[in-house]
Order: sequence, then structure tokens, then C-alpha cells
Amino acid sequence: MRREPAGFLASDTRSERCSAAGGWGKSTGRSISSSGVDVALKSVRPELLSSEKARELLRQEVRSAREVVSPNVCRIFDLVVEEGRELVSMEYIDGTTLADTLLQRGPLELREAREIAAQFLSGLEAIHEAGLVHGTSSRRT
Repeated sequence: MRREPAGFLASDTRSERCSAAGGWGKSTGRSISSSGVDVALKSVRPELLSSEKARELLRQEVRSAREVVSPNVCRIFDLVVEEGRELVSMEYIDGTTLADTLLQRGPLELREAREIAAQFLSGLEAIHEAGLVHGTSSRRT
């Protein structure tokens, strides 16, 4: 199933609050696009842009990530430049991390843990089918 990626530009959004950090960088916050769609804008870590080759690899990865279709994967929209910063625009997902849930609730019931694991593996499968390897599925340190 092919899905045409939307192109949300940083200039089309208004920021509301900070979100989270990940492999590419740190979210600059939740934004509302001019079309009323919630997006997250993630500033790309400067070390990922150290050379033209590195920038091209990032552009290629974003293009590939736009092709991932799964309800278990955050949708990537575009790579944009605003005020000299590279930003990845992506689907905004309101929620909590598994790590935070475990800290708040403690160990999960086996049934719930299996459901979460199945969703995680389904997302990884979609990522791998797009020819990508997820770089931030390991434990944060």
C-alpha cells in the first residue's frame, strides 16, 4: 500500500509545547499546521549534519521513512530548513512512553506486555519492509 506523504513545513505551523527526544534529535514541540493537523517538529542533531554526505544520507533516510505505513509507526512528513535549522516534521502522537508507564505503574500484566510487544514488532516489520533499520528502539541511557 503506497501512501503519498504530506508536506508540512515549519512555516505552516504554530508551536504549543515541547515533546520528546529521539535518535534524530529533540522535538521543538507540538505544532498545529495551517490545515489544522497536529505535527511534531524535531530539530536534527548537529552531528548528523557534519558533512554534505551526512546531510544527503539524512535526506535519503527521511525520504525512505516517509514510505513506512503502519499504525504502529510515527508517520514522517518532511525534512525542512527554518532559520538555518534542519527540522523533521512528523505525526504528533499524544501519549506517554513505555518507560514512563513502567515507572508509574510497575510491571505490566503478561497480556498487556504481549499486546505492546506485538505492536512494537509490527512497527519494526513495517520499518524493515521499507528498507530501514530503527536506530532508537534500544534502551535510552
